[in-house]
Amino acid sequence: RIKLKQKYEGDELWVQLHDSVRKKNVFIIQSLCPPINKNLIELLLTISAMRRADAAKIVAVIPYFAYSRHVQISEASNRSTLAAADIAALLQAAGCDRVITLDFHVPQIEGFYTGSCPVDNIQCSELCINYFKDHVKLSDFIIVSPDQKMNSTALNLRNSFADLQVPASVASIVQSKKGKGKKQGIELQYIGESPEGKDVLIIDNIIDRAGTLDRTVNYMKHMGANRIYVFAVHGLFTAGSMKLIEEAMVNEVVVTNTIPFDDESGRIRQISAGRVLADVIAKTNRKMGGSESA
Repeated sequence: RIKLKQKYEGDELWVQLHDSVRKKNVFIIQSLCPPINKNLIELLLTISAMRRADAAKIVAVIPYFAYSRHVQISEASNRSTLAAADIAALLQAAGCDRVITLDFHVPQIEGFYTGSCPVDNIQCSELCINYFKDHVKLSDFIIVSPDQKMNSTALNLRNSFADLQVPASVASIVQSKKGKGKKQGIELQYIGESPEGKDVLIIDNIIDRAGTLDRTVNYMKHMGANRIYVFAVHGLFTAGSMKLIEEAMVNEVVVTNTIPFDDESGRIRQISAGRVLADVIAKTNRKMGGSESA
């Protein structure tokens, strides 16, 4: 049990442990969803408190890892942050021994962590496969990657569906900027089997403002796709995204519950990633040689 409260005026946080964690493996579950910076500070202070309380190993379980899109210095200036690396440094400085997360936006983020703090970047492919195989019953459909970053995920999903005797093909969309200034737009190019008359499953890592989702869905519908579904691991759903989803020609948008949200659209379905995380936590605890954990 943890007591977490505002210690002084000015939103300063204070963490106190009510139970002993001495020589125990500790798993701290904290999603870095909005309010992101408050949740990050809570996590860092809790890790620090566990370290001071002489925990054996401290594992940060972060279902949604904010700042994972900040992985390169701005092309316009080298006087900018590399936030994904900075967060990695903060976690390790606080005393974190291991990180478990679901679907980093860019897998290379693991390189920001030293060998003393390994990262388990868990993919949610199984959740996607089980849902669309059992509930939607897709067959002979097209898995569409909305950009190059999702191409390998699309191929892995296709192979996993094939192992279950569910035929699917893979297609990719290349998005490129066209024009300049206020007249700048985004041009889409489809590479793959024609979607005309076929069901389509668009996969992505995160839905933020839903701009990519909206463009891709409308483009696929324009090319003659039949039913269109979207699967994304993280549903951030920032301002305006719900309206875009409601107006898009999409049958259903499926996300996991790494980020809590109030569903304002009947087209969004949230599925639990709890079992995936529970299995990984149990395996990690056994690997660390701990029978007791907190």
